[in-house]
Amino acid sequence: MILKTSNGSRGVGVIWVESKKSLEATVQLLYRENEYIDVLLQEYIETKYDVRAIVVAGDVVGSMKRPVPPGDFRSNVAQGSEPVPHDLTQLEIDECIKAAKSVNGLVTGVDFIPANDRERDKPFFIEVNSTPGLIGIEEVLQKKFSITTEILKKFFNRTRWKDHPAKPDRSMIGPRSYKVKNTQGV
Repeated sequence: MILKTSNGSRGVGVIWVESKKSLEATVQLLYRENEYIDVLLQEYIETKYDVRAIVVAGDVVGSMKRPVPPGDFRSNVAQGSEPVPHDLTQLEIDECIKAAKSVNGLVTGVDFIPANDRERDKPFFIEVNSTPGLIGIEEVLQKKFSITTEILKKFFNRTRWKDHPAKPDRSMIGPRSYKVKNTQGV
């Protein structure tokens, strides 16, 4: 199982949880340090790489494959991944755009594990970043184009400024909150 803190970035705050005991101890420590910290639990899906797509104002402007470095379970560039350019299928593009819309994102990094049959099956989404780091993808795609320049081009058109919806499309992510019973006394 993977535990993520809501305020982590660059792979920091992503924790491999091997047992119920380690989960309880980790949550206790996190709540001791910040009683208001939000955590997310995810199923661990073994993979050799994941993909980050940058979605800007409803369009995918670039993507990269991020291999998991030896000895780690994360694929963040800051944690040692050496990314390469990656072409998306039309299904992956469509699903990344839906994921970005679900969080009301104008500039998002959509991270996913591709399905075995990428043309027919939807990807497994890991997360949608509202403030994605661009250094890794900028370096990977620099021979083709600049992600930063593509983002700026999108917003030179001021009509896009009005495109931002007032409320996110939450149809993909379920209810706004879940009731969780605190059994740890923290």
